[in-house]
Amino acid sequence: MSKTIEELKAEIEDLEWDFADMLKSALFFAGVKDENLRKAFEAYIEAFDEIFDDNDEQLGYRENVKVINYLKKSQPKLFS
Repeated sequence: MSKTIEELKAEIEDLEWDFADMLKSALFFAGVKDENLRKAFEAYIEAFDEIFDDNDEQLGYRENVKVINYLKKSQPKLFS
């Protein structure tokens, strides 16, 4: 069964929400305060682009940890 473009777009949007929730969970468990989760999420995206600029390789959990550790050092006020 082939999916329509609209169905595929809806699936992508769902995955984006899932990704955002999982990243916020990781940031929370890394010590980000509840009131700073949104700001930390945005900072994570910026830092990720900064650290892994123009990297076409598939990145895994170690790279995510590297970005979170970078944020802990560069923006400690986000963390408790």
